[in-house]
Amino acid sequence: MEKLRIIPILLFVFSITLTSCEKCASEEDYDILSASIKGDILNVQVAYGGGCQEVEFDLDISKSFKKSNPPQKNMKVCLEYETNRYRCDMLITESLEFDISQCRHKDYNEVILNLEGWIEPLVYKY
Repeated sequence: MEKLRIIPILLFVFSITLTSCEKCASEEDYDILSASIKGDILNVQVAYGGGCQEVEFDLDISKSFKKSNPPQKNMKVCLEYETNRYRCDMLITESLEFDISQCRHKDYNEVILNLEGWIEPLVYKY
């Protein structure tokens, strides 16, 4: 008989990578429940199936700005996991925080951040 494990909502601060995620799960493997910016921090709440192994999150940010006024950057939350993730059926919810201060553009005081899996653009003012 399987035991029910309760997983609390966890809060982490993650680093940002400017290269593509090597072991990144597809967008269908997780849902973004909310996304907002407060100061230099991008707050993202995600939900995903799992619970049998640890997963890691990273933020993949495009290296260049899109030409617009204000400039824009594309980004993606990466869920990285090992094999056999699908053997567990628990729904895990996590609150993530990413420092986005390196997304600043030297000629502007705001940047539009397009987060894959989130419909609305996020305005980062600094």
